[in-house]
Amino acid sequence: MIPLHSDGSSPPPYKGQDDSGSHRSGSDSVLSSKKPASGPRYVYYRVYTPDGMLACKKHDQSLFVGRIKATSVPPPHTVASLKRALVQAEELPDPDGDLTRLFETTDAGTEMVPSAHVNIMNESLGATPQIPVALVFLINPDTPLQFPEDYEGDASHILYYRLYNRGGEETSIRSFDTSEPALGRFERESVAPPRNAISVKRRIARLEGKPIYQLADLFTDVMAEIAHPSASLLDPICGSSMENPLMIVSPEPRAGAYSISRQTGPVKRWSTSGVNNFKPLPEGIYTVTNSRHLVVMELHDGNSWNGTVVQAYTNAPVTSKHLFNQLWLVQRTSSGHYSFRNLRGGTYMELQGGKAANNTKIVGYEVQGLDGGISINQEWEIIQAGGYYKIRNRNSKTYVNLKDGRSGNETPIVGFADTAGTSAAQGELWQFTLRSVTVSDAPYPHIFVTFLCYSLYVPPAALLAHLWRETPLVSMFRKSVFSDQYQMGLAFKTADISVLFGLVCQQDNGEACNWTLNEDHSSILVVSPMDGSVVKYANDHSSWGFF
Repeated sequence: MIPLHSDGSSPPPYKGQDDSGSHRSGSDSVLSSKKPASGPRYVYYRVYTPDGMLACKKHDQSLFVGRIKATSVPPPHTVASLKRALVQAEELPDPDGDLTRLFETTDAGTEMVPSAHVNIMNESLGATPQIPVALVFLINPDTPLQFPEDYEGDASHILYYRLYNRGGEETSIRSFDTSEPALGRFERESVAPPRNAISVKRRIARLEGKPIYQLADLFTDVMAEIAHPSASLLDPICGSSMENPLMIVSPEPRAGAYSISRQTGPVKRWSTSGVNNFKPLPEGIYTVTNSRHLVVMELHDGNSWNGTVVQAYTNAPVTSKHLFNQLWLVQRTSSGHYSFRNLRGGTYMELQGGKAANNTKIVGYEVQGLDGGISINQEWEIIQAGGYYKIRNRNSKTYVNLKDGRSGNETPIVGFADTAGTSAAQGELWQFTLRSVTVSDAPYPHIFVTFLCYSLYVPPAALLAHLWRETPLVSMFRKSVFSDQYQMGLAFKTADISVLFGLVCQQDNGEACNWTLNEDHSSILVVSPMDGSVVKYANDHSSWGFF
């Protein structure tokens, strides 16, 4: 049954939008179903980023389907040589071939092996505009994207979805029916391969302008008891009708989730000149996430024993006791390299024995350098690679990678030779998510007192609450201690990693509270030590104590 507008009329036929919200003529995107006339053999292709589809420079009928002559691909004809030819034709920044994957069709579930030989001249691979190969970038260009017009009158090309938060429906900016504000839709072909739950959620997050949807739960049926696994492919029938849309349930907002704004304006080309124009990674507390599998680096059980394995694991929420196993204090060393110190175990990430052999374990270990300093096996280069980073050991020159390309929990993280240009390349690409704020980054640094050479990292409220529960602090301080007006500060310190607690005490019905900064770092935020909830105090009835 097709829903009606509030005035009783049916919703309009679907016409897609680019990211600026402007409509274009549907005839621009309707591809001819006829086989191209006899003549030169062409290879047809689409180009994707994780968030959607790029316009092609070498397009023919459709702006979003490119083509090159088969004779333009240099021998030997392999997946890698075809990929390089497509990258060069589109003037895209992937000279080493480690930032892209090639799929035989846009519906393919696995990428093609770069070393595999292909018969480009036999009119099967990318033979028509309707069945192009898909070139998929691992990163998003820092420029507005334009997305394709949808095919009118063919519902099989449309994906419908309904938005929820934890309390009910949310309004979609892609809504097309006033009686169904939570229901959105878009062209299925604009989802990057492989078309799994992750790709669909990234596309929706981009269209809605809310990155939090990347972390949402996706359900394929209203009666489903568990969310669809993130890495599992979606059946094309899922979300193909308004009556049975995909259901996107947003997680609770949490500290560290980044934000993007909905981009507007004309299409801009992806310039190669700015690909590596990134600042050096600043020091701070980070989670380190794999580019492909979205698992993070952690110290097994947060164990401080020397030789404890560094492994991959599902990203822990802020309230989880496992969070500190996944937090790393990243600091510059005297040689200009970086060290990684685990916040739970206090040990440093080390390539075991400094061996250059593939699959050498990466472990946690106490400092082993001269005079108590960092050893070269514990020093790492952080190398920019598009929108991600590679982590290379100073001693062995091998890279941090997932063992055997696996993505399951407790997959060992190992040292491995550079895998650029192979199907395993994504395993050595990592994203750093800053989980702290320094004094110099805050808009109002005058609220702090800087102590000598120390840096002050500002944790989110939920992290403070977790610290309080997981340490002896919860038993050290009781309400009765603060029944009278009292001010104090406390430093909880392990080696050179300190967590500073500011305490706010109420004169009447006194209760100890923590403080941190609000999300834009412009003011003090007072929070309950037990659950991280915001506490409101009148300024004339409270006293402050902090470092």
